[in-house]
Amino acid sequence: MFNIFIQVITYVLALYGLSIIIFNILYALIKKPNIREPHVKIVLIVKNQEDIIEGIIRNIFMVDFLKKIIEKEKLTIIDMGSTDDTFKIITRLRKDNKGIEILEYNQKEKIFAGYETNSSTYIAEANE
Repeated sequence: MFNIFIQVITYVLALYGLSIIIFNILYALIKKPNIREPHVKIVLIVKNQEDIIEGIIRNIFMVDFLKKIIEKEKLTIIDMGSTDDTFKIITRLRKDNKGIEILEYNQKEKIFAGYETNSSTYIAEANE
């Protein structure tokens, strides 16, 4: 009698565990994840950086990290009035990579276009 009682409890617990597993699998398949697209924009602010700017930009686009966090895989570069060949270099690099947006000093306010006040903007600055 005691053995039958133990077997019944074992079967009940096994059925309960199986039903929980099935419920969790169905819930995971039906529920849509509530994941927001990241709204991150990387902005390089440069002035007279002809010696290093090409390496920086090429390294940024070489890493898959950008594809995961940057909206539309765009890198915005603001030239703050370089007197060397920095602007020519980034213009040449833009021809190879359509993900580069170049702004001049007087256009710098465009970096916030399309972003709400609660969106994140990370700014990396390279100056003299």
